[in-house]
Amino acid sequence: MGPVGATGAVGPTGPVGVTGAVGPTGPSADNLCDCCYNPMKKVIEKIQESANGSIKRTFIGPYINETHAYIQIINVTANDCIVQLGKNSITDDPIFTSICKIAAIELTTDLDITLEPFPDPDTKTGECGCCERPIREYLKSIEGETVDIRVGNGQNVDIGDKIISDVGEGILRLDGTGTGTGSVKRSYVSICKILTIE
Repeated sequence: MGPVGATGAVGPTGPVGVTGAVGPTGPSADNLCDCCYNPMKKVIEKIQESANGSIKRTFIGPYINETHAYIQIINVTANDCIVQLGKNSITDDPIFTSICKIAAIELTTDLDITLEPFPDPDTKTGECGCCERPIREYLKSIEGETVDIRVGNGQNVDIGDKIISDVGEGILRLDGTGTGTGSVKRSYVSICKILTIE
């Protein structure tokens, strides 16, 4: 038998095969309703239950700083609710807003609300992973320190120097240093609404 001949040239690439079936849909990214709305809703429910009438100020959205002392959650449908604020009673000069617009609530009482624990490890994605979690972890690292917090969406609303007394998922608890009648004893702040920490 004679020697093997030289390898021939590579032939042309064959046609592309049929596209396979689409895989299952991955999990959706977490949004701020997951890490800030529900924790603030629970804070409001506890204030409504145990300390109504003790609200000093409520910071709403970008510009509003309300002094209505009363708050309650109103169920609009089976799954949807809004917040009602009243001055000297829940029905006195009421205003209405969305829970997701509440940036902070200051109280003239030291109502102790157990905050929602944050996941450990925290694997949340989306806005919870890139907005709420980094600020929350930083606040946790300086717990016990006195800070100046600014909240809102546009115009800064300054809630003054207070001590970080607890940090939970979506909520920061601050203790006031004032001792006079009507002074702010405790504040609950939506971490998602924090603009600056000093």
